[in-house]
Amino acid sequence: MRAYHCGVVAASAAAVVMSTMIVSAPAHADVREFHDAVGDTGGSSSDIDLVRVNNGGPAGNRVIVTTEVGDLDFDDRVALWVDTVADNPGPEYRSVAIPNSDAIELRRVNTFHGTGQHVDCAGLRISADATGPDRVRFSIPRACMQKPCDVRVSLRGRFPDDDGTVVDWAPAVRRFFGWVPL
Repeated sequence: MRAYHCGVVAASAAAVVMSTMIVSAPAHADVREFHDAVGDTGGSSSDIDLVRVNNGGPAGNRVIVTTEVGDLDFDDRVALWVDTVADNPGPEYRSVAIPNSDAIELRRVNTFHGTGQHVDCAGLRISADATGPDRVRFSIPRACMQKPCDVRVSLRGRFPDDDGTVVDWAPAVRRFFGWVPL
């Protein structure tokens, strides 16, 4: 039922867009940027700041989440949780970025806790380079997540340093940013 609903909404939206295309430029409601509190990591140079969610990707078939993380090092980890079902308050999917690693995986989860079940997702891409830009990018084929309509995300950065491990949740501990429509 949910997939059918998305199709009906998409078809209706397409008709409206086509009827107004002559008088206005197309809107891109499938991309939203969110800001996490700066400095909430106690002065650490590692700090999740900007989170950009593209629900549809360039070809309309991916959910792409990009985050600026301050100083990205080899020992850091950035976990992404994706909520795809509004009636269920928790996440449905989880992935973890490990800088300069080819260990990438998508997991089906029910909560923020636990490891969940592996999801076969050949098109999953994660970019996190400790020697490059201090940014992490998750690119998940929508088909791997049962082609959701709207999505919302939560991130947790774990940044080990000489004084211990700094943890930064975005937007807050086990909370999600707003919904991003398809």
